[in-house]
Amino acid sequence: MPRHDLGGQWQAWTSTAVADSFYRLDFALEPEFLLSVPGHWQLEPRLATHQGSVFYRTHFDWQPTLTWPVTRLCIGGAFYQTTVWLNGELLGSHDGYFTPMTWEIRPELLQAKDNVLALRVDCPPTGASWRDIIMGVYGEWDCKPDLVNPGGIWGPVTLLETFRGYLQSPQIDTRLTSWNSAQIRVQASFVWRSVAGQVRASLKVYPRNFVGKGVAQDFSLPVQPGTNSLDLRLTLPDPKLWWTWDQGSPNLYDLHLLLTDEQGSEVDRISTHLGVRELAWKNWQLFLNGRRIFLRGVNYGPTSFYPATVGEKDLERDLELIRAANFNMVRLYNHIALPKFYEYCASAGVLVWQDFPLDKRYERNITGMALRQIRAMVGSLRNEPAVCIWSCHNEPYAQPGQERGGASGYGAMFANILRNVRPSWNKDILDPRLQEAVLQLDQSRPVVPHSGVLGLLRGGSATHHYYGWNTKEYRTLTWLSRLFPRIIRLVNEYGAQSIPQGLELLSHLGSWPHIDWKTMAETLLADVDLLQSHVPPCDYDDWDSYIEATQKYQAELVQYYSEYLRLRKHQPCSGAVVFYFADAWPLVSWSLLDWHREPKLAYHVIRRAMEPVQVMIDWPKSYFVPGERWSASIYVVNDYSRPLPVMGLLWQLRMGDKVIMRERGVAEVEADAVSRVGTLTFIVPEELNMDCQLTLELSLTLPNKRIISNEYMINVRP
Repeated sequence: MPRHDLGGQWQAWTSTAVADSFYRLDFALEPEFLLSVPGHWQLEPRLATHQGSVFYRTHFDWQPTLTWPVTRLCIGGAFYQTTVWLNGELLGSHDGYFTPMTWEIRPELLQAKDNVLALRVDCPPTGASWRDIIMGVYGEWDCKPDLVNPGGIWGPVTLLETFRGYLQSPQIDTRLTSWNSAQIRVQASFVWRSVAGQVRASLKVYPRNFVGKGVAQDFSLPVQPGTNSLDLRLTLPDPKLWWTWDQGSPNLYDLHLLLTDEQGSEVDRISTHLGVRELAWKNWQLFLNGRRIFLRGVNYGPTSFYPATVGEKDLERDLELIRAANFNMVRLYNHIALPKFYEYCASAGVLVWQDFPLDKRYERNITGMALRQIRAMVGSLRNEPAVCIWSCHNEPYAQPGQERGGASGYGAMFANILRNVRPSWNKDILDPRLQEAVLQLDQSRPVVPHSGVLGLLRGGSATHHYYGWNTKEYRTLTWLSRLFPRIIRLVNEYGAQSIPQGLELLSHLGSWPHIDWKTMAETLLADVDLLQSHVPPCDYDDWDSYIEATQKYQAELVQYYSEYLRLRKHQPCSGAVVFYFADAWPLVSWSLLDWHREPKLAYHVIRRAMEPVQVMIDWPKSYFVPGERWSASIYVVNDYSRPLPVMGLLWQLRMGDKVIMRERGVAEVEADAVSRVGTLTFIVPEELNMDCQLTLELSLTLPNKRIISNEYMINVRP
């Protein structure tokens, strides 16, 4: 299939005076800018803060490669509303940033010399705000500066030739059968631009990342001029199943479909990957191939607010860091990722919770647009084996611009809970309609209508908890979940802000302690009041010690949440998903890694807390006094599907390099369970006469001799 790239430097204008003429063949005005395609207009320094419309235009010559070609114009993606003309003729318009656009080109419309392709790209469209369009984190988000606009043609622009026809919208389903085989079903539309006849479809499925058997089958299909439907079924014997990395191997197959005409000439082909697996959703527990899975996850925002700049190595690096932190799931937070990201997740054995980019409350005029785009999302991602859950709306009860988790303080927290549980048009009418639209296209995955809805006594969804950030004490989750256990069935967000090391912009905020906190809030998006409430600047002598303290507080909070939820595994908690992975801009935020992908302390702590097997204790008190005696139960959490036989257990209390107390024991753990394996008891030394910290260390020696460790800070106040 010959593919002709039309990318490069395109002429561009921002003046609306050219809107009615820039696409015409006789248009001769000198360009205001030369912009890269694929690219984003804010990457041009003179357009660094531009919002609204840009008018693109390029010239190209055309000589078909094939005889009897069918030519299509393909645009990989653009932010946000796109209108396209070719040689002065309107091809069409498109709303939405994440789905490709394709138009079939009549042969007479293309000429040998000096064709003109013109695109008007609006982001946001004239008269619209971020609340009138579906942009998710690319529009309005508390981790994106307001002036950052991803507008532009971010995907490749190509002319694609096929012979006499082409495939479109392929949908691939896999289903395990009762006789140790899998049925592979390929459905697609086939557009045929010739006389009625026969085509041959050759379907092949064979292993991609393991040694095994493949299968191939040929089909003879009658076709008529126009659009035909293909429905091909193939039986794959003894399939290797796709698993997350912690439950098995992420076995993948390659699928190739080739269409040829009666003379054997190639018409079109598709190549993709697939995984054979089955998902089930019962009482907010996810089952993969019949096995219950505890979701150890992280929210993942965009790699960059300018996706055309993101390369495959950037995505590979992020997956390596996600996998190294022991996460088996990513929640694609309010955005659709680049296509390669899903493939890398499938190869790495990492599940994907896919959000539809609908965030907070909307007016009713969003309904038609949302239904169109959510169907497009499912159509484009349905074939991805890593996608495990569809979620239709994030926090549908919340006002746009609301602080993460609601305003600070317990009064504001209860007011937020009231808004959360009372009926609303977004939550109770729009979201069920979106859920129904998804289920009409895909019933092989769970579909949740929204995320962030508490459901204290009934209903509800995956929940978001920011106690310890919006409130003074993170242990609020303990008593609240005892009153309403449903609120921790699946926790999709928790975390706190911290300041990254080496943030260049800090040098512009003044010298310690005379800091311009207002500018820090405006430029770095820090919630200064909450940051100072949890980590008072007056307690620290310089920037470095203050930055370290903010990171320690964030790390302590995410360790508490992760362990508290894991200790309640399946009773009722099915997953813990921390907010969030990494920044796409220099910020003070909830991220585990800064925008250079340098880890904060919380990244190292969450990596330890999310080990598939980990030793834990009941969370320590806020502080202890000298001479106090304290006991705590010791638990081992095992996320593997196999029991673990006798393992060595060690705990010790240390002050600096000095070990105050040490005990050894053994532990046995059932499969996919939390097991209580003992009790530790210690007495805080009487001689301590100042505020200090002791370190409580635990370690577990697995049957394969690998040592798993954990630690807690014991705060002592005389």
